[in-house]
Amino acid sequence: MPLHARCLAAATIVIFAAGCDKAKPAGGARGSAEAAEAARSAVPQLDLSTRPDILFQVFGERDDPRMIPVAAIRDGTLLPIELSNTGWRRFDGMYLRSGTTYTLYHDGMQAGSVSVRQGMWEKADDPLYSLAKCEQLVPLASVAVTGVPSSSYTIEYFASGARLGKQVAGQSMPPADVAATAKRIGYALGKAEEISQSTLDSLDFRAVALPTGATSRPTIIASFIDPSAGGGDANGGESAHVFAIADAKGGSAYTVTFDHVVKDPTSPRAEYRRYVDHLDLDGNGVDEIILEGWQEAGKTYLIILSYREGKWQETFRGRSSWCLDAKG
Repeated sequence: MPLHARCLAAATIVIFAAGCDKAKPAGGARGSAEAAEAARSAVPQLDLSTRPDILFQVFGERDDPRMIPVAAIRDGTLLPIELSNTGWRRFDGMYLRSGTTYTLYHDGMQAGSVSVRQGMWEKADDPLYSLAKCEQLVPLASVAVTGVPSSSYTIEYFASGARLGKQVAGQSMPPADVAATAKRIGYALGKAEEISQSTLDSLDFRAVALPTGATSRPTIIASFIDPSAGGGDANGGESAHVFAIADAKGGSAYTVTFDHVVKDPTSPRAEYRRYVDHLDLDGNGVDEIILEGWQEAGKTYLIILSYREGKWQETFRGRSSWCLDAKG
């Protein structure tokens, strides 16, 4: 199973496993939740009275997907959603009630719609999901999607009530040229980090060309990753992870505008990157690139890159946990 499909399936399994566990958290969780509530009250809270636009991620099995809030959108800026427990329940009532519909986005454009089937606390005594030893949770919604391919088993989209996306005009690029350029970029990065071409050739390779609008030519993404997602020994003890983005202006050659390299996937601190989607979130005419980051056996999180001063720079990072209780 491809890495992206495996990640979605794993996420779906977590949701359903958590949703079946309706028992109250074990001792100690309440104190943790109270500490988390106190900590959240000390940081700026999202002003729900203005009803800000929200960016959601829609994922899971196509026949029973889920939707989770990622960020608020205000004046073209992505803001983390910080709320008290009461605030999150108000959020659920405002944005995640049955029948509420949002536009789906994929590959930089509108891609259908998503409708809420059940909000997190719509059934007051029966929340949509729970996690062991956790009292305060980011709300999820059960949703239905329309206008997306029926052949896909799992889905991964973004949704919002904001008007996002556009049709980017620009040059196209033959798939063979995309793959050749992506490999050239990856091999050069590998050589600079003393990662052999043979090691890179043993990894799963993906090349994607995106009409981001950063330049008149497509943005190219190159990814070399161990199929074990960081196992370290799947290739006879040799492995690595190379992720790169490249752009070109006019007739010039493609050059690296973002890179992330892991030389030692056995390290517990090794972090990985996967391309997810692209979408103009700030309304400046250039799409943001959305990645997934994760550590081996660790939690995943979304990373949003914006094109600034000729480079792709991280401008937003999502939560790595659905549990809002204080840790430790």
